[in-house]
Amino acid sequence: MIAEQIQSEALKLKPIDKIHLAELLLGSLDKPDEAVEQKWVEESEKRYKAYKR
Repeated sequence: MIAEQIQSEALKLKPIDKIHLAELLLGSLDKPDEAVEQKWVEESEKRYKAYKR
């Protein structure tokens, strides 16, 4: 079956390539709300700047 072949090949990937594949697959399932995504970006930048200080 094709899914088993894909799984077998995916498990042979380097860890970083597995991460990219997982992100691609998960991203295809659910599209984030752009407004919420922007708020998270702003919050993470704010926290990073506070950490650096």
